[in-house]
Amino acid sequence: MPRLSGPEVIKMLRSLRPEIRVIIAGGGGSVPAIEPAAFARHVGADCVLQKPFTVQELNIAVAGLLNVAKGG
Repeated sequence: MPRLSGPEVIKMLRSLRPEIRVIIAGGGGSVPAIEPAAFARHVGADCVLQKPFTVQELNIAVAGLLNVAKGG
């Protein structure tokens, strides 16, 4: 979305669907050198994957968020 930043998109999504889970992918310096969970909280995401990431890392992130959504 060319006119919105990532955090703005997350805020908009959560206003429409508060239960939505958000994974963001960062790379090339777009994710600061702070702990990923802290950065995720800062921008309103549930998880941050640093590019390049593997399919296995993505699967783990998605499974973790699905488990949280189920209350597990």
